[in-house]
Amino acid sequence: MSVPTHQQLARLVDTLRRTVHTGRVVTTGPAYDAGRTLWNGAVSTRPGVIVRCADAAEARAAVLAER
Repeated sequence: MSVPTHQQLARLVDTLRRTVHTGRVVTTGPAYDAGRTLWNGAVSTRPGVIVRCADAAEARAAVLAER
């Protein structure tokens, strides 16, 4: 797995924010920290973006945005 560049991450976040309900794409702040902790309490990595999907359609959009 490679680490995305700043530009790649910015494009991904932009795409996600166009396809997933507002407020569900987080990159900083309390929601980011809460999602990061829930992701895996044993690992202290910092994912570039966390998507808090409300339904299968948002999950699908998030997965397809990464491609």
